[in-house]
Amino acid sequence: MSKRRNRTIGALLILLVVAACAAATPALAEPRACRVPDHLQRRLQATCSLEKIALPLVTEQGLELTQVMVVATGKEGQGARYCAIYTLGELRDPRAAELLKAMLHDPDPNVRRMAAHGLGKQGDRSAVMPLVEVLCRQRERVAVRSAAAASLGKLGDRRAVGMLTYCAGDRSGWMRSEALKALSQMEQAQQMQRAGR
Repeated sequence: MSKRRNRTIGALLILLVVAACAAATPALAEPRACRVPDHLQRRLQATCSLEKIALPLVTEQGLELTQVMVVATGKEGQGARYCAIYTLGELRDPRAAELLKAMLHDPDPNVRRMAAHGLGKQGDRSAVMPLVEVLCRQRERVAVRSAAAASLGKLGDRRAVGMLTYCAGDRSGWMRSEALKALSQMEQAQQMQRAGR
């Protein structure tokens, strides 16, 4: 019963974020529209055609972020969805970051892992506490928790040190390794910052 409830809540969160993103974006035809880089467009289009999904394109301007968001939240094909989530992680856009944060609660563990990984690439420090929350989930898959730890290392925010230190004593070797690596990255970043002063 609780699994079904969690799935429903996760789906509702994703729909709310997509609706909020759509409402907050006045018009994608404006110059501020986020264009997906060509190499990511080709990868996403190839995956979508393999999955038999029609991915609409915006004439000469290319693929827009909202189209990738639709594929990322869709149920048409797993491969296309994963590819779209990967694409969202490559884009530095607050709308993509918000959707990735919501996807940390998706019922699919691969989606949660990819969302955690993508948030590290985004460089958005508002993702720190949602990623720390992933580390706190005792029943979460190691792959998801490890991706969250790696992303926290990339973000370099000291608020995560306590939880990463705790995870450095985890029973999973993979989790310990990622937590220690993240702590090391943070320490190196702090030393470089001190040296630059």
